[in-house]
Amino acid sequence: MKRIACGLIISVMLLCSIFVSAEDTNSKNKWKFSITIEPVWMGVKGNDVQVGETVKSIREIIYEPEYSYDQTIVNEPIIIDMRNKLTLRMEAVYENDYLGWGGSIWWFNTKGTKNDTIYSPKDEQTLFGWTEYDNSVRFWNYNFKPGYNDLVASGKSPVIFNAKNSLDIWMGEIFGSLVVSRYESNTITMLFGVQFGSMTNSREETITQENIWRSLYYSMDERNSFANNVEADYGLIFGPEFGFQQKARFKKISLENTFKQSFLRSSVSHDGLLVATSHGFNSYEYNDEIRISFSEKSTVTVPVTDVKFKVMVDVSKQFSVGLSGFASLWWNARLASALVIEDYSPESASWLPQKSSLCFYGIAVSFTVHI
Repeated sequence: MKRIACGLIISVMLLCSIFVSAEDTNSKNKWKFSITIEPVWMGVKGNDVQVGETVKSIREIIYEPEYSYDQTIVNEPIIIDMRNKLTLRMEAVYENDYLGWGGSIWWFNTKGTKNDTIYSPKDEQTLFGWTEYDNSVRFWNYNFKPGYNDLVASGKSPVIFNAKNSLDIWMGEIFGSLVVSRYESNTITMLFGVQFGSMTNSREETITQENIWRSLYYSMDERNSFANNVEADYGLIFGPEFGFQQKARFKKISLENTFKQSFLRSSVSHDGLLVATSHGFNSYEYNDEIRISFSEKSTVTVPVTDVKFKVMVDVSKQFSVGLSGFASLWWNARLASALVIEDYSPESASWLPQKSSLCFYGIAVSFTVHI
């Protein structure tokens, strides 16, 4: 971190000296200031996690003329789709015909949820046997089967699951620019600077089961649940960036293509908590709770590739409007850890690290004011 800070200070000092010398040696190069505001319709790919699956089992038992047994199992994945939403990006640039500097910032927070109640149909008697139905939910590498229930026709309680996945990110940058090639109205500019920001990914998953017995001499109500909460917190993300930008102008229309590559470093905190509760009563009421947690830190370097395309139209000398599209690819980013339990016991819980390449993408309407 000290080396990064020193490199940043040296880069800023060098950049400032270039600007000062440029102004002194070429007073005809007038510096221009512009502010851009972009409402962005943004989404993310790579974090649509599969949290589990529903398991539908059909067993056909035939007793006559001879005993036979056939079972069909259908697995349906439970996938959380992250929502697209409207957000904002802002940029300020101070430049002349050869040099420039500026900064930008954008943020995005999204989540996805999946909730359902899985029922098991009543077993059916056939001409020569039985057809049994057993629908369950597989979470955390364990199959949660329906409990016993005297109050419903099937005799089986439903399995209830809730899952939520959240992603929060903000990113800023401070950059310099230097024109390295110019031909008529086309220019190629070298970009360099630093990116910084923060990202947090969290997951909440819950499984609930019930057991209900009713008889003349005995009754019991029991509700069991497992709740898993995990988070990956990047804290401060920081790293250098470099790239190129190509601009072309046709009268009042300008085209802009940008490519940037950065390497962001951060200390990621990973935390998880599994809470297993059992509440019920028979001859007495009881409440049991077991809490299992983990916490660790890891230092990661994430390569980030940014591409952007923009089309602008000059409405006047001071105002331009246009459309832009962009994508920001985070290669092999660490996300919230996945829970695994070996059996029904919460003491067997462990959390496995997860990696995925994320792609933030969006389409924006650009409004630029030239001062």
